[in-house]
Amino acid sequence: MRTAKRNTVYLLEEDTAVRDTVNSLCTSRQLQMQHFTCAQQLIAQLDENQPAFLITAYEVSDMLVTDLLAEIQQREPSLPVIVLGEHSNVSSAVESIRAGALDYIEKPVYSGRLVEHFNMLVTESSHTES
Repeated sequence: MRTAKRNTVYLLEEDTAVRDTVNSLCTSRQLQMQHFTCAQQLIAQLDENQPAFLITAYEVSDMLVTDLLAEIQQREPSLPVIVLGEHSNVSSAVESIRAGALDYIEKPVYSGRLVEHFNMLVTESSHTES
């Protein structure tokens, strides 16, 4: 049985600094973070639970981000996804957005724009639960 985990954020990222930043944002908003280093593990977990949203690195070791986004669109078309990528890589940003990402945020990730998404997505999740 699949359940919605609207208080959980999935993070697919190998960079510990990014993981720590996202974890801090989750903690400050009383959210749980589930961390993955492998796209296949994340996809398997999507079959069990639906998070509030997903944050993924552009460069994922076991899958192209466009393939990951296509898989997510097929399984969870309403799941908001934010892609974190390299600084000044316009083609990666465009590719991610075209593949279904909500936004593309350049690394290094500071909380600025990510905080805006957390605020918006957490608010939307709480309204859909009511």
